[in-house]
This record gives sequence, C-alpha cells and structure tokens, in this order.
Amino acid sequence: AVPRNKLVEVLPESSAEARLQKHESRQAMMLEKGRRQLAEQKLDEARQTFRLISEEYAEDAELAAAVGEIFLQVNQLDDAHRYTAEAVRLAPNSPGLLNKLGIVLRRMKNFERAEKVYTRAVALDPVDVSLLFNMGRVYLEWERWQQAIDCAQRALAISPVFAEAARLASYARQRLSEQVASLW
Repeated sequence: AVPRNKLVEVLPESSAEARLQKHESRQAMMLEKGRRQLAEQKLDEARQTFRLISEEYAEDAELAAAVGEIFLQVNQLDDAHRYTAEAVRLAPNSPGLLNKLGIVLRRMKNFERAEKVYTRAVALDPVDVSLLFNMGRVYLEWERWQQAIDCAQRALAISPVFAEAARLASYARQRLSEQVASLW
C-alpha cells in the first residue's frame, strides 16, 4: 500500500497524464474527422473541423503543423501555408517546422520566401541534409542551377551516400551545361 502522503503526490501527475491522453485522443479524433471530410470532398466542413481544433489548442505548434501537412497532402496550398506558418510562429526555432514551411512555399512556387525559410533553417541546423536537399529543390524548380548544385554538394559532404542529393546535383549540372551551351 502507498502511504497517504505519497498517494497525494502521485495523483496530480497521473491526473495530468490522464488529461494529456484525453487531449491527444481528442486531437487525433478531430484530425481523422478532418481527413475523412477531405477524402469525401467536403472541404468547407474539413476547414471548420480544423479551425475548431486549432482554436481549442491554439498554442500547439505540432497540431498546427499536422493540420498543415494534411492540407498539403490534398494540395490545398493556401490552407497548408496558413497552418504551417502558424506552427512556425509558435516554434520559430524549429528546423523541422521551417522545413515543412519551405516545402509548402516551394509547392506554391514562392521560391524567394522558401529560400529565406531554408536559409534560416540551415543556420539553425547546418548538418541536416534534408534541409540542404530541400533548399536545393527550391533552386532546382527556380532554375538556379548553380545554387542547386551547391546545396546538393553540401548535403553530399555531410552524407556521401545521399543518393537523392547526388541525383539532384547531376540533374542541375546537366541543366546548367545545357543553359551554357544555348548561349553559344
């Protein structure tokens, strides 16, 4: 048996854990409800579901990022941007969230802002090869071949077996040489 004074110490923690599990369960349920609504082409209903859960957990960066990712998966880029930018506002020094925002901006063809986001993310975590690779993808789609090559080479310097970075560098080199050849 647990002494009474020890039981009092244990109860608040278990109560807090129970509340946390309840919140996580509610969030998961609402995220799934919104996903289902999107799958059923009920965009306005999904937006309402995500707005309600986001207001309820207004300071939860992970939740905002999860909603942004769901919208990104169905190519609702404005909604994806809104929620992912909110996640970054809540956790401005998270390279992972900055990466997600950069992906959204790249998909929106907002290359200049994506470049700024990735520059910030790489400054926070200069050895994260996924940040360098995704920054390279921004430059690739922006047709800035040399910058794409530079990012890929930086990623390969950290992880020489990063096959996607090697392919990105190779493709960008090919496009750069075609561009130079067209000038002649």
